[in-house]
Amino acid sequence: MRDALKQIGNKERGTYVGVVSRLGYKTGYNGHGKPTFLIINLTDINGNLVADHLWINYTKQFQSLGILATDDEVQFNARVSSYLKGYQGNDSTIRKKHPIQYDYKLEYPSKVRLLTKRKPQSVPETNWEFLQYIILEENKDFYLKRAKNSQ
Repeated sequence: MRDALKQIGNKERGTYVGVVSRLGYKTGYNGHGKPTFLIINLTDINGNLVADHLWINYTKQFQSLGILATDDEVQFNARVSSYLKGYQGNDSTIRKKHPIQYDYKLEYPSKVRLLTKRKPQSVPETNWEFLQYIILEENKDFYLKRAKNSQ
């Protein structure tokens, strides 16, 4: 659990800095994927660690920075929010292994800045092309290994 984020609460927006680890995606209710990225060593503006890692939605503001690369440092403002984490189905044996609990995330990022000094590659024009880039270019080995292990 992210106790530091819980302590901050959702009353005010804060400024955060973190390091990009890798790109990814999540699937939505209708099957359409949404680009995300994993940010590590997330600190507040004063340098206090608030989370060792978080998945962040690759919103239009982040897309305006271009394709983020491993070790890019980004800064943004966001609000802390809670969400339910864990298995929410009917199988009680799975639920015992993955109980439902509250966890904390950052949402509604604004004032995003790339602190790393480099000229990033532009993001593909459509969401589909961007997801294909993430899966087939950035994380090809990861997703092939994941697919092989699920068989």
